[in-house]
Amino acid sequence: MAAPVGPKKVHRYTVEFKIQAVRLSLHPEIQTQDVAHALDIHPFMLSKWKKDYREGKKVLRAPKRDAEKRALRRQVRQLEAKVAARTQARSLERKLAALVPTRTDPICMESFFHSLKAELTHRGSFTSDAELNASVAGYIDRFYNEKRIHSSLGYHSPVEFECLANA
Repeated sequence: MAAPVGPKKVHRYTVEFKIQAVRLSLHPEIQTQDVAHALDIHPFMLSKWKKDYREGKKVLRAPKRDAEKRALRRQVRQLEAKVAARTQARSLERKLAALVPTRTDPICMESFFHSLKAELTHRGSFTSDAELNASVAGYIDRFYNEKRIHSSLGYHSPVEFECLANA
């Protein structure tokens, strides 16, 4: 017999391939030899894989690769960070919502009219309705919404509060 030329040919089969081959050979209507011939592997090798499979050896269990585990852990950490950020954002939203009065809150309206009377109308007299309307509009636009702080808004002006809420 002549000496073999070149290196010995060694096949490395994946775990998934081995499991698929064993499952095919375990079919009651298919013989092990037929599966081995169809997959171009030696019948003894397939018989060994079947034995390992029956005995529950780790060779035929599809292990998670270390790279896959690291990738999954990384994804879990990223998702946990997202959940923590969203939880914190919801907490801040709830705190802001608690500060913002509802539209039908009569206490805020009473407070507004008290401030309007005390800071504008009681300090001077008006000669006409047009002067009064212009003065009230200026008070609301330039002072009440832009400069005056409100305890119900965390001691911010409404304009500042809007900026903080949108940031």
